[in-house]
Amino acid sequence: MNMIRNASIIVALAGAAAALQPASAQKSVEASGPYRHSAAAADFPVRVGEFRRADVYEYDDKGRDVSASYNLVTPEGRMLITVYIYPAAAEGDRTEQCSREFGNVKGAIQEQHGVAAPAEEGPAIAVPGTNRDRGRRAVYRLNLRFDGEVRAVRSEAHLYCHVGGDWFVKYRVSAPVAVTAPGAVETFIRTGPWPGRSSAEAVARLEPRRGRGTPLPTQR
Repeated sequence: MNMIRNASIIVALAGAAAALQPASAQKSVEASGPYRHSAAAADFPVRVGEFRRADVYEYDDKGRDVSASYNLVTPEGRMLITVYIYPAAAEGDRTEQCSREFGNVKGAIQEQHGVAAPAEEGPAIAVPGTNRDRGRRAVYRLNLRFDGEVRAVRSEAHLYCHVGGDWFVKYRVSAPVAVTAPGAVETFIRTGPWPGRSSAEAVARLEPRRGRGTPLPTQR
């Protein structure tokens, strides 16, 4: 009985995650294991810590513009993180491009939910190897339908610009304000999908099984 109930919860959460995706043309991707964003050398694993993947979408024909949604179920409710990895312009002033793209991110949220401005705005969570000036964060407090009820929701947008030189990495984080999950967002950003970062499960699937006592090859 519990297995049936848990399966129903997962299906419901996956449907809710898909409903929060952008309205632009998108293609749902079936992936039972890690989904590989080949151009960015990034993995979207089935799990990131306690977060469980719900949906993967591609927004172009070449698989360069990709998102995946992840759910964390807490006693107070659900936290949804959707991470997007998509191309950044190769030429031009990068600081200006980052400011413009962050403006687009905020504009889409404000248009979708009818809010004038974020409640908080500042630098994104620091990630080793990134330029502090090219990470932005905005926080909104909204009343919206979430998991079938109108609730007070905290919605965050995090944007990292020109990661690995070529990529924007964007996070949309939504959860009822009652949800308390200290450090969950920071841990997800620092360990989850990211250009050049392989997931542990993807590495495990690629490595051949080794016999006990077989020495590992050394780097030269």
